[in-house]
Amino acid sequence: MKQYFSIQNIWVPAGFLAVLLIAWELLVRLTAVRPQVLPAPTLVASSGWEHRNALGAHALATLNVTLLGFAVSLACAWLIAIVIDFSPLMRRGLVPLLISSQTIPIVAIAPLMIIWFGFGLLPKILVVALVTFFPVTIGLVDGFARADREASALLRSMGAGRIKEFLFLRLPSALPLFFTSL
Repeated sequence: MKQYFSIQNIWVPAGFLAVLLIAWELLVRLTAVRPQVLPAPTLVASSGWEHRNALGAHALATLNVTLLGFAVSLACAWLIAIVIDFSPLMRRGLVPLLISSQTIPIVAIAPLMIIWFGFGLLPKILVVALVTFFPVTIGLVDGFARADREASALLRSMGAGRIKEFLFLRLPSALPLFFTSL
């Protein structure tokens, strides 16, 4: 089996990154672009080092909001996907709404979240949840629907009810799409 995270496999991406950073640095220095427009990588690195304490604190706050929003998204996505799987009426009603909801850009929704919920933690968590909710939900719904029909018929013929069929067949068949959607 090929190892993707070996030392040998790091050299090519690291080389590309080095070439990109050198080209960026040269572009900024040779064209005299103002730092407010495009700062040089060395300026970004020195500023980052200079403000490392503030960056660390803000990075932790951002990570907390991201994890909370992702947790809310996962809980809602699982709940709604399971409801959709168990109810054909919910599938016909919710899936088109979920898909059409993706036509609204999150940039248009984010200011509304701030107006409705203020500048606190809640609107930030909701924006993260909105961004991550759709792919996970649709991945689960699609994964549940991809369960093998013959295996389903076999389970039913052996006396399995809808819940056992879900637990032993539909849920495992949805996991690859769930992890892909993550």
